[in-house]
Amino acid sequence: MFDPKVLRKARLAAGLGYREVGDAARLDQSTIAHYEAGRLRPSAHAAQRWRGGVQKLLAQRLEAIAQVV
Repeated sequence: MFDPKVLRKARLAAGLGYREVGDAARLDQSTIAHYEAGRLRPSAHAAQRWRGGVQKLLAQRLEAIAQVV
């Protein structure tokens, strides 16, 4: 089952904005906001792109941290 609260928590914990996630997921930032607020329900394909975008950005952040540490 898709839970937008999980992706919202991940986005906020990583300090990511709607635009960053939207760009990575190839979704409009307002669409991301609507999904997170529960005003829209993403298709299975859009949910996968959203999840993949968040994962990609988190991996990039972790890589940047690892290079510094």
